[in-house]
Amino acid sequence: MNQETLHRFIVLAKKKLKGDWVLLGGTLLYFFNHDYRTTTDIDFVPLGRGKSNQDLLQTFEIATELGLPVETINSAALYFLEKIPNYQDELLVIHKWKSGRIYRPNLYLFFVLKVARLSESDYLDCLEFLKIELEEKTPQFLMRVTDFLKKALKDSDRKDHERRENIKKLIERVVLLTKAPKVRS
Repeated sequence: MNQETLHRFIVLAKKKLKGDWVLLGGTLLYFFNHDYRTTTDIDFVPLGRGKSNQDLLQTFEIATELGLPVETINSAALYFLEKIPNYQDELLVIHKWKSGRIYRPNLYLFFVLKVARLSESDYLDCLEFLKIELEEKTPQFLMRVTDFLKKALKDSDRKDHERRENIKKLIERVVLLTKAPKVRS
């Protein structure tokens, strides 16, 4: 997976899909031209519960047309997204066409989705996404992320040392960035 493949996927999605869709996960970083690591899938899910299997099958057809295995499309992200109350309020439109839209999560929702597992690659994705968002967001917006991370740490399993350490490092980074003066180029 790379930026060019994601671009080609989105071009075909806009031609072939209808309705609202969400791009999630590490692949989202390619959208922002952050090609810092390799990922093997595209977390791309329908928005709302009204989508049919036919809609998901169409995404697999797009993958096949691009020469990718169908399992490249990871629709399992929908399970985790739907567990988050009011997640729709945290989505931003990144592409719009006559018959549909593609959304992405804001920083808060990206963190909520990643911190549930927070592997090393999830942690690094969070740092990269934080850099992207910091170019646009104010420190007040980051305070909401900090509050979420503190709660996640408090509620986390004390035996899951790697995840807890990654949450602590994220808190430190966000707090540091919240206090840093915003630089405009």
